[in-house]
Amino acid sequence: MSIRRLIRLVVFLAICGQVTASENDVRLAQLRVYAEVVGTIRFTEKVADYISKKCQVSFSVPPIVINSVDYQLRRKLDYSYVEFINFLDVDTQSDGEAEDVANMLIEQVTACKPAELNKWYTTTIAPVVNVHVEKLSGLGFVFGLGRINRSDNDIKTHFQNKLNRLRDLSNEEIRSLANALESGVYSYTNSSHAQVNKDVEHAITLRQYLVEQTDSADFVYQLAGTMARVDKSKALEYYKTAAEKGYAKAQIWLGTYFACNNKKIDALFWLNKVNTDDSEESQMVDLIQLEMQDLGKPANCYKDWVY
Repeated sequence: MSIRRLIRLVVFLAICGQVTASENDVRLAQLRVYAEVVGTIRFTEKVADYISKKCQVSFSVPPIVINSVDYQLRRKLDYSYVEFINFLDVDTQSDGEAEDVANMLIEQVTACKPAELNKWYTTTIAPVVNVHVEKLSGLGFVFGLGRINRSDNDIKTHFQNKLNRLRDLSNEEIRSLANALESGVYSYTNSSHAQVNKDVEHAITLRQYLVEQTDSADFVYQLAGTMARVDKSKALEYYKTAAEKGYAKAQIWLGTYFACNNKKIDALFWLNKVNTDDSEESQMVDLIQLEMQDLGKPANCYKDWVY
């Protein structure tokens, strides 16, 4: 990204956000990293596109990488990947360089052979791209880049497109889609929202997909919470599975559930298993045990279930 463009960003932020010089310094540093990360990934994508066209083979940066970057940018900058690229004016500055690099690689490294292309990407490029994606996940939020107006129809279209491309999405984005199906509100970016049709069964399908892909106790716990809306017996099984995996929130829930059903020994068994550095979770365990002692049951019991 050019210095001229960075200066323009700083001035823009100062005018729109009325921030101090020190705040500008922080934002400038963050934006420089964002620009470097996104610029590098976009340049790699363009090199791959040139190789694909010239060699007449299917070759590209994996869609899940681009979509992961896109999701993080939408959450942290309020811009999509394409919108941020346009904002930085990256493409017009790098077309020639990307084509030159593509031609050099074809001539000196890959010779348009699909096997060589894949080997080059896997051994040389993928590690670099992954480092940049990981760097992006560690960056903070930057506000004030200028609002982009998106209609409800645009946001709903994005939502439907995402639902049709699960295998190209990160786990975090799939979770956000499940949340939208459950709540009826889809957040495309932090400031762009639209109402969508609630579909708990579809949300369950997405959460089951995440569990199958990762076997994460966190995802099992979320599946249990959604399943409870339609089948409490199955939900209980998922809560037990997450608790057995050592997930503190599930252990707290299960302990509370047994307390709600007058099974004090089982309740204390799971509550005493909770081993967490989270102060809120520790306080929750103490509160539940205190309520069991003073009230007989936790206060969030209703018809032998936990709410």
